[in-house]
Amino acid sequence: VDSMDLEASQRLAQWQAYHLSAFQFQWPWERWGWTDFPQRGESDRRRVYIKDCFVSLQRLAYHEHITKKVPPELHPLVEAGRVEPNKRVGRRLPRH
Repeated sequence: VDSMDLEASQRLAQWQAYHLSAFQFQWPWERWGWTDFPQRGESDRRRVYIKDCFVSLQRLAYHEHITKKVPPELHPLVEAGRVEPNKRVGRRLPRH
């Protein structure tokens, strides 16, 4: 992930999110070293990758379900990637 093109990293994060959703979040989080990602700097490529993964994942599963399934160490990144519903749906846009 550190040396991947940004576009490729984002696509891999989307695939990873789909995989996690499809397989009940079964993943060796600790063995892959993901649980130390929140301690990394904001611009660290691995931290950005997992945050992108959680953004995509929250389009596939409920936020509460995700937080129940991932290790507590990753909860700050789940929150950072939280997708808020669009509150403007169904409202008319102002005319100019």
